[in-house]
Amino acid sequence: MPSGLRIYQPYVQNQQAEALGPGRISAFDLLVHYLGDPDAERLFAAHARAYGLSLLQPGEMAQADRFGIWHSATSPPLQKCLWLTRSPPYFR
Repeated sequence: MPSGLRIYQPYVQNQQAEALGPGRISAFDLLVHYLGDPDAERLFAAHARAYGLSLLQPGEMAQADRFGIWHSATSPPLQKCLWLTRSPPYFR
């Protein structure tokens, strides 16, 4: 990940999604968590968006056109899964 934890962790914290730690548990345990947590859609969407953001090159996040391309590619799939209740972060 080009931006790595520098972007991932703050975004997950901003979205209050620390209850899920996909890097710390097995795929089966993730499934169990997903099936058992009523807030799972929001948590998984927050981690998916954080992962996507962390794949951007750090310099590209400051460029509105590059961020816009990323956002337009990642938002539709997330919107189909979940009505996001929190706005995405603004990066300068």
